[in-house]
Amino acid sequence: MKKIKKITSKALFSTYFKELRFCIIITLSPISSFCQNTATASGNWNDCSSWGNPTRIFRNITDTKTINSGITITANENWSTKTLQLNGDGAVSMSGTISLNFVTDEGDDRACVYTINCGSAVESGSITDGTAVPSGIYSEITHTGGDILNPGIPNASSLGVTGLTASFSYASSGKFRVTFSGTPSGAGIALFNVILNGQVACTLSRRVAAKSGSNICSVKMSSTTVRSFMCHNLGANTNLNPFDMSQSQAYGLQGGYIIYGRKGPSNWATSGNDNTQGFRAPPTATSHNGHYITSSLPDIGDLWYGGSENSPTKVSNDPCPSGFRVPTSIEWQAVIDNNTFTRVGTWGASPTNYTAGFNITTASGTILTLPANGGIATEGPTQGNYISYIVNRGNAGEYWTSARVSVGSKLLGKRFFFANSGAAFIDYENDSRHQQGVRCIKE
Repeated sequence: MKKIKKITSKALFSTYFKELRFCIIITLSPISSFCQNTATASGNWNDCSSWGNPTRIFRNITDTKTINSGITITANENWSTKTLQLNGDGAVSMSGTISLNFVTDEGDDRACVYTINCGSAVESGSITDGTAVPSGIYSEITHTGGDILNPGIPNASSLGVTGLTASFSYASSGKFRVTFSGTPSGAGIALFNVILNGQVACTLSRRVAAKSGSNICSVKMSSTTVRSFMCHNLGANTNLNPFDMSQSQAYGLQGGYIIYGRKGPSNWATSGNDNTQGFRAPPTATSHNGHYITSSLPDIGDLWYGGSENSPTKVSNDPCPSGFRVPTSIEWQAVIDNNTFTRVGTWGASPTNYTAGFNITTASGTILTLPANGGIATEGPTQGNYISYIVNRGNAGEYWTSARVSVGSKLLGKRFFFANSGAAFIDYENDSRHQQGVRCIKE
C-alpha cells in the first residue's frame, strides 16, 4: 500500500466523501481543529456518475487508514476520491469539493477518466430507413484510461438522420457497446454525440441503409454534421437501386446532362433532347448519347445560386426539384474531405460502360453511389451545326456545382470531378457549352 504524505498537526483541513458530515476537535500538541466527512457507501461501485464523476473511486473493505496520529478512517466501501494537495508548509490545501486520495489501497480502486475513440467503431447488424431498429443491433467503441463498468454516458439522440436513440453500456475490457432504438428519418449517416463528464468526448457515426425506392441519402460534411442528397442523379430512373452499378438497367442511373446555368425540361427523366435549354436526355438501352447534330445550342446560363456560396439560396433557373438545389463547390468539397471513396465496377471510357462509379462507404456499407457518367462534349459550329457526343463515360464522373468562375474573358461553371485514378476534386469546365450531370442536395 502506498502511504499518503504525513499531515502536520498544525494543518486545518477537511476531506470530502459522501454524505454524512461531523466535526470533531482533537487535542494534539498544539491544539488543532479537524473537520471530517464520514466516508459512506452512497455511490454505485459500477457507476462513476453516481459519485459525480470523480477521478477514481475506491473500495476499502477491510483495513483502517491512519491519516495522522490519533486520527483514523475505518473500513468503508465505495469512496469517491480526488487528489489531496499539500502546500509548502505541509498543510492541506483544499479547493471546492476536493477529497482525500489514498492512491492505492488494500482494496480495489477504479478509474473514472476515459479517452473514447468513436472513429474505429465496429458495427453489427443493419439499420434501414423508415424501419424500427430491431433488437440486437449495436456498435462497439473503444476506450482507454478507465475500467469502470458503467461510465455514466447519457443516451444520445441522433443528428443528421434523426429519429434514433443510442444507449451506452460496458461490453468488455476497453470497449463500450452502443445499442440503438427508434425509427430513422432517412438513409445515410446518423451522428451521436458521446457525452462524458458533461463534455462531447467524440461523435459516433452509424450508417442507415436506404429502403427500396428511397431517394434521400445523407453523407458527412464534417465530423459532426451531415447533409442529405438525392440518392439518384437528376433524370435517373428512381425506381432502380441507386447502389447497384452491376444491374442490367444500370444505364438508367446515369441521368441527364445540362449546360451550366440552364434549367432544362420540367421532367429530366422522360424528356428528350432540348437544344434551347442545352439539355441531353438520359441514355436508354438503345441510345447511348452518341453523336447528335443541332443547328443551335445556348451558351452558359445565369448563376445557379442566390446569396453566397457560404449561404446559398435557390434561384429560378435551378434544375433540381422542389426542396433541392444544385450543391455549391464548398458543399462538394466537404463531401470529398469527410468521406471515403471506393471505386466500383469496371473502368474504361466507353459510351456503353455503365458499371463504373464511386461509392461513399462506411464500416458497414455504401451510403451514396455516384456513377462515372462522363459529360457531353460539343464541337462547332461547323457549317452552321454543332456536334455533341458523350465523353469519359466509365472513366470519370462530372457533376456541376452551383458556382461559376471568370477565366479571362469567359464565364465557366465549376464542377465536382472524379477520375479512374481515384482522384476527386473541384475544378472548372473550360468549354462553356459542355453538358454535365447534376446530383441535387436537400435545401
